[in-house]
Amino acid sequence: MAKNMTKTIDGIEYEFQMPPFLEVAKIEDRIKDKFGVTLQEKEYKEYMNHIIVVPSNLKYEDFKKDEETEKKIDVNGYNFKLVRPEPRELARMQDASKHEGKLSNEKLYEQLMKHVIAEPEVSYDYFDEIGDTTLFREVMNEASKFCYDCHFIKVMKEARNFFRGKED
Repeated sequence: MAKNMTKTIDGIEYEFQMPPFLEVAKIEDRIKDKFGVTLQEKEYKEYMNHIIVVPSNLKYEDFKKDEETEKKIDVNGYNFKLVRPEPRELARMQDASKHEGKLSNEKLYEQLMKHVIAEPEVSYDYFDEIGDTTLFREVMNEASKFCYDCHFIKVMKEARNFFRGKED
């Protein structure tokens, strides 16, 4: 008998269904690269295809509607424009932020500087020239929060928790 859970996330009702255990094993195999590292882009696609049953037939594109896509921030007198990448790009950014299967701050910050901090164009050198550690950390923190605190990531976290048997 299939195990189901219904959860309302940001006012939208989702139903999660656990597939048969053979399919669970196949999903676990499909979401990993040749080194056994879980790839978020593949993982999220599997959740949309096999775990989230309502709404049905979800795709990455279904999540980009009705969310703030830009934000302006002021940190220590410096102005920055942040843009939220589309869901598939968020998944790719998560994958590119890993080193040997673990989150790498260096790679995460590079992804944020490349895909999220739109104005001004920034790099490690940009922040080194300013020399303000607090500025660097706050901008990276704000960019990360803006980027990953979104409906798509919330839904994928709930799907992951359900799939791993950790739902509340």
